[in-house]
Amino acid sequence: MHPSTSARLYPPKRPATFLGVVWAGVLAVALPVAPARARAAHGPAFARPGWSAVAPAEGWSPLHERGAEEATALRTRTFALGQVPASEESSNWSGYEETGPGAHFTEVSAAWTVPQLEANITGSSSVWVGIDGASTPDLIQAGTEQDWTISGPLYYAWYELLPGAAIELGAVHPGDKVTALVQELSPGKWSISVKDSTSGRSWTQQVSYNAAGGTAEWVVEAPTSTSTSAVEPLAAFGSVTFSDISVGGTGTAGASASPVYMVHPGDELIEAYPGPYIGATDSFTDYFGSPTGNLVVGSAEIAPRVTTAAAGSEELPPGNGYWLAGAGGAVEAFGDAVRYSPPGGLALRQPVVAVLPAAGFRGYWLVARDGGVFGFGGAPYLGSLPALAAKASPGKRPKFSLPIAGGATSPDGKGYLLVSASGSVYAFGDARFAGSCTALTCTSHAVAIVADRSGRGYWVVLAGCQVVAFGDAPKIASGNCEAYARAARQRAVAAALSPDGRGMWALLSNGAIFALGDAKVFGNWAPPPPAGPSASPAVAIVLDRAGSGAWAVFANGTVKAYGDATALGPQAQGARKVPVVAAAGW
Repeated sequence: MHPSTSARLYPPKRPATFLGVVWAGVLAVALPVAPARARAAHGPAFARPGWSAVAPAEGWSPLHERGAEEATALRTRTFALGQVPASEESSNWSGYEETGPGAHFTEVSAAWTVPQLEANITGSSSVWVGIDGASTPDLIQAGTEQDWTISGPLYYAWYELLPGAAIELGAVHPGDKVTALVQELSPGKWSISVKDSTSGRSWTQQVSYNAAGGTAEWVVEAPTSTSTSAVEPLAAFGSVTFSDISVGGTGTAGASASPVYMVHPGDELIEAYPGPYIGATDSFTDYFGSPTGNLVVGSAEIAPRVTTAAAGSEELPPGNGYWLAGAGGAVEAFGDAVRYSPPGGLALRQPVVAVLPAAGFRGYWLVARDGGVFGFGGAPYLGSLPALAAKASPGKRPKFSLPIAGGATSPDGKGYLLVSASGSVYAFGDARFAGSCTALTCTSHAVAIVADRSGRGYWVVLAGCQVVAFGDAPKIASGNCEAYARAARQRAVAAALSPDGRGMWALLSNGAIFALGDAKVFGNWAPPPPAGPSASPAVAIVLDRAGSGAWAVFANGTVKAYGDATALGPQAQGARKVPVVAAAGW
């Protein structure tokens, strides 16, 4: 490393210089320049104390699982010399920065190939992923360094926790495929991993650090010298492609990533710039030098990172609880269900139609009539219909079948299905699309969708109590329920799958419940009397986690318990002032 550089320093900000503009509806948020990375005055170290250099695990990968096919809201625009908007330029880095109202980032990752520097051009460059640093002095980051010094080239991996100095991990080489992951395990406890899949070396460590979690970044940076507080010359790195880009956190539905250009403060020349974010491959390329064509402006959506370790990583309570949701998005928790505060800035344009449990993530998703999806607790955002429409180019926006009538979580909790009233099905995350209703297969409006246990099929439940199977979902007879619905002039409103996946319970609007297939009967499924506390339309049926009991939920907040399910809380009195429209079990 350069003898003139030492410990990291939060750099002076260039007047009127900001990092990133976020478009979220009509909202534009300008954020100040991220801290420059300054380096300690010592050479690369191998096997730092407290770190373990380990062999790669079998099948180790970023484990990023995408949601529905992504598009971006990015566009190109030509800028004359010195005309890059101040909100989109930095004096020391280029890349993408993601932020949004109410978003709290707890994980960021990407993979890239260590670039080969152009020989004999003295300069420094850092490629990294990180959380925070845009508008706060905290920053947790990890990446690779590529410098051309008076002694020749220098390449190594590193990590850093501001305001501490960078910690060098070990040598890397041009052409090595590197993956970096920064992940919060619990409040104040983080895991940092850097994996060189070419050499087979990897470094991992748990650290204690307090980060605000307000932004996530993917960056190529010119480090700052702490001896002079000046940005060092940027090394001629050619280009770097960030791939397998992902983030994790809560309240990320309104977050988006914006491009930032490195602009020399003296002559206003662009020194490095990002290309467009490619949603289909979760990637973008950052380039050294000044562009000859158009630049990218606007914003892109970064898909959340979902890992096998995240699901079920914590022991869950017994499951004796549920959530009740109102049309406006208010959710009440009962029993051992956990109450979550709504993400900041949450504004529903359409009423809620479903609440979906995010198994293993200790949270849930709210689904609105327009296909909007909002994550609470640890439920990751995996996409929504309005987001897909907004990101499509004008004239090419998809036409979705609306309104959405219901939704279902995939068996492992890493995806969800939405169904419209006409029976069109939309899959996000790892949920598989297996077909939609046609006029021949579905003879009445869809009211619910139920995912089968294999994850390779589902059932669409119709208002007439018909159950239509798709994919590998087996057929389930519903003749008795259909006959009753016709005779009593009632409609099905919800359904729940039996524990073995070969039957289900169908709930009708008058509170009657039919056991279909091999589903068991928990007591008297007959409809409640036409007067009294239960004289309200039924809206949902919820199983306890053991599958040995169920709750029937009514619009006035009354909840009837069956089997091993127990009455929970004052809602059994039907005293709610806000009608319940959906419910889900914890």
